[in-house]
Amino acid sequence: VPWFSDPRIMVYRQDLWSEAGYPEGPQTWEDLVAGGLAIKEAHPELDTVLMLPGQDLGHYLGELIWQNCGDILSEDGSEVTWTDPRVVEAVQFFADLIHEHGLVAPQNAEWTYDDALTRFWDGGVAAMYFGSEYSRVATPEQMSALEGKIAYALEPAGACRSNFVGGSNLMVFESSDQQDAAMQ
Repeated sequence: VPWFSDPRIMVYRQDLWSEAGYPEGPQTWEDLVAGGLAIKEAHPELDTVLMLPGQDLGHYLGELIWQNCGDILSEDGSEVTWTDPRVVEAVQFFADLIHEHGLVAPQNAEWTYDDALTRFWDGGVAAMYFGSEYSRVATPEQMSALEGKIAYALEPAGACRSNFVGGSNLMVFESSDQQDAAMQ
């Protein structure tokens, strides 16, 4: 029963972000908004500019808080820091991505990981925060269609630049010859 975990990265359509003036992808929150708005205007056919799948949406908010030098708990763990200005700014930025800028489609809240990934591989998403499993639902044809158009970067920085390691779960692989023993 291996422990599975991976870092989140920004997987982005380099062709779209290059067209918007950001060939290396958005490096800051300001880049994310400016480039995202340019992409949204030029490509209204997209399902969403930034994909943050609704399943486990809360950890994306944590990522934004950490990218803004904030934290969810005080250093000693004795209190929640929701009123810290860095946390408030990150929460507001997240809300603005949805409501003010329209870069995260509201229906993202209902999409599972596989819904999100299917939309990405169908060409309907300009960028997403994801882990190494982002290719799990892609067909060989979809991968070929986007070959040379996908790139990877650290998630954009607020006041800080940080990364998130997620997907921490005990796993039993389908290919395991010892599935029953592993489950016990």
